[in-house]
Amino acid sequence: MSRIASPKKKRTLKHGTSGKDVQAVQRALQAGLRATGLQTVLAVTGNFGDGTKTDMQTWQRISGIEASGEMGQPTLDTLWPHTDDYGTSLYLRAKLGEPTHLANGTIRKGAKGDQVRAFQQACWRMLGGDSQNARNSVFGDGLQRDIQLFAKLTDQKISTDQITQGTWECCWAFMDDYAMGLARKAASSDSGSSSPSAIRSNLVTLAETYAGTRASYTQKRPYDQGALAPVLYNDCSSSTMRMFKLAGAPDPSGRGYNGYGYTGDMQTRGTRISLDQSALQPGDCIFYGDQGGGVSQHVVFYVGSGRVFTFGGDPPTITSYSSYWTSGRRTDIGARRYFG
Repeated sequence: MSRIASPKKKRTLKHGTSGKDVQAVQRALQAGLRATGLQTVLAVTGNFGDGTKTDMQTWQRISGIEASGEMGQPTLDTLWPHTDDYGTSLYLRAKLGEPTHLANGTIRKGAKGDQVRAFQQACWRMLGGDSQNARNSVFGDGLQRDIQLFAKLTDQKISTDQITQGTWECCWAFMDDYAMGLARKAASSDSGSSSPSAIRSNLVTLAETYAGTRASYTQKRPYDQGALAPVLYNDCSSSTMRMFKLAGAPDPSGRGYNGYGYTGDMQTRGTRISLDQSALQPGDCIFYGDQGGGVSQHVVFYVGSGRVFTFGGDPPTITSYSSYWTSGRRTDIGARRYFG
């Protein structure tokens, strides 16, 4: 079975798509359903047809996921434990999208810059907690170890002290918009590891990771800090501050990440911005409800694509901004931006 935690999806898979990633998911879907004693109708062809959609819907129903028949991140997370070594290799090696071309076809160890940072982001999203690079735009030992693990998982004999065009193309679809932007615009002035764009990109990935944990909603101070682990204990404000710290953002509570701070601290800081979705950027916090005196009851933060991360109870989740608790919104509390 797969030897790494579930990666971020390369793309949403649905009826009509085809490729190595489809084949990998079909293998996992077949194994998962058979493990539950159910028969499958799909054929492992790499083409997402009627049979795959039917089996996907069956799997989603027994996994407590909306039976859309499409594979998004929640479905991939439940299928990944059923992915064997060959399926892992297929998924990681799938070349999708329109990757850029590397100058001279390679990036060598010791290199610095936007392309290195973009590839570091791809490895972080591909390998999760097993990634060892520092996301600092420098090709060092950590990134080399990431490439070594990629080579092992994909059963390839490749040089690990360089990023070849082939490796770049395999990892391209793991990049988020920020990383792809860096790759396409190598001379961006807003490309440092502490830039607003980098922080937003980090926050989106952290939120997606947090939503996949076995977290329990717990109000306590000092709140739990540190790297994201399989089991977490936080509330809405402390989970936000935890991710802000890991992403390299300033503390939205203004307390220097000392283990304290609440929604009331957060709502009095930052820059007030419109609640209109078109004005929001990843990392912007939105406040809901009133616990008295105009102090909000709950905070979420925007993660892009019309979604917010929320931890108001078990489990933490990413949900639609436009449909989330609109009746409880207090526009006088509104939304705040803390960086950029």
